[in-house]
Amino acid sequence: GGLVLRANGGLREGIQAEFSGTVDQDFQIRASCRMQMPRNGQPWLNIRGKTTSVKVDQDRFDWVRLLHPITADILEALEARGGPETSFSVDWRQDTPVSWAVHADTSGMTTRYRGILTDEGEKPAFPYPVQATHGDFVASDRYLLINTQARAGLGKVDGSGVVEIYPERTALSLDIVAEKIRIDGAVRSAVRGIPVLESLWL
Repeated sequence: GGLVLRANGGLREGIQAEFSGTVDQDFQIRASCRMQMPRNGQPWLNIRGKTTSVKVDQDRFDWVRLLHPITADILEALEARGGPETSFSVDWRQDTPVSWAVHADTSGMTTRYRGILTDEGEKPAFPYPVQATHGDFVASDRYLLINTQARAGLGKVDGSGVVEIYPERTALSLDIVAEKIRIDGAVRSAVRGIPVLESLWL
């Protein structure tokens, strides 16, 4: 990998910088940065950037886990795979927490919901393969948001979800609507991941 940095200005009047880097052969970052340390005010920093397509695999999950474990848990639960382009922002001001956000276009990605461990020790799952045709995924310091339209076999799925992150707990809300899903062996197998649904369906 490598990094190219261009900057001008000074800490007192403000620095503007642009940088681009290559993490590996398939992942490049471009970003702009503004920061200032005024004599009679609070220091601040803003970063805005974009990346090329990010290969979503186990190595990337491990990297995300170092930065934000909850986001990694969600991505692993969804068994997300694909190569979305992303944009990101980071904002900081002295005496306030760092705020950040990442947006990914989920078009073309595939998922297979493997479940998240509940407080009761259960892990309901629905491992049916779904491929997104259009959608967005947003992660921030407080929320995870997803809104997507997808194909599931010959049918279609519209889904949206919100994960609210608090110091003492995490709250999850999902809304999924499916149309024209063929009840085949793959669906019957996926239903077995949710015992309550299995008892009603099978």
